[in-house]
Amino acid sequence: MGSGTTCSSSGSCLRIFNIRLDDICATFEGLYISWNPSLFGSCVTFHGSWQLENVEDLSQASTHHLRLDDQKTNDSAPHAHTNETNKNGRDSTETETWILLTRHLCDTRRTNEYIAINAQDDTVLRDPEHVALKAHRNAQSNYTNSTHLLSRIKTSKLQTQSSGSILACYDGQFEQVGFTVTAYAYSSDVMVSWNTRDMQKVLSFVPLDQK
Repeated sequence: MGSGTTCSSSGSCLRIFNIRLDDICATFEGLYISWNPSLFGSCVTFHGSWQLENVEDLSQASTHHLRLDDQKTNDSAPHAHTNETNKNGRDSTETETWILLTRHLCDTRRTNEYIAINAQDDTVLRDPEHVALKAHRNAQSNYTNSTHLLSRIKTSKLQTQSSGSILACYDGQFEQVGFTVTAYAYSSDVMVSWNTRDMQKVLSFVPLDQK
């Protein structure tokens, strides 16, 4: 643990406090990390709610399915060598899309509400029925009572287009809970957008007796 000050040539100084991760976990109950959205090449946001009041099937009402499209721009031509790695040791032929699920908090005394998110690349499948069934089975775990949950989808830079399947899930006793899903394209050469047409197709195929 320690602190320091870093100054630029213009005279402005940035104060830095260093603390070990072990000390953070021992001191604080939660750790929340924020970033500047302008650092990402593209981002889209969806606002919705889990409507649990007077529903015939609770498992369907507590799950919201979204479809995300990634479009590579013209200046994002793939590298000649597909086995390149960047300075962090990651495969430079892969790009990531970050998916952030935020549960709207209206009462801090609520502690028995849980959310989960399942995000996966379904570019190869492209079959709404197959994708919905596959994604729905995988959304049974990783529930948390945190208000924020981050996931990511990895796709190949060699693809000019890709598609992602996202499930936003809720487990709790309250009838109407709002949420926000934001998708951030990590690469500046990728544009992300919601696929509303395929989302309607997928919703019609989600099984009513599973969660």
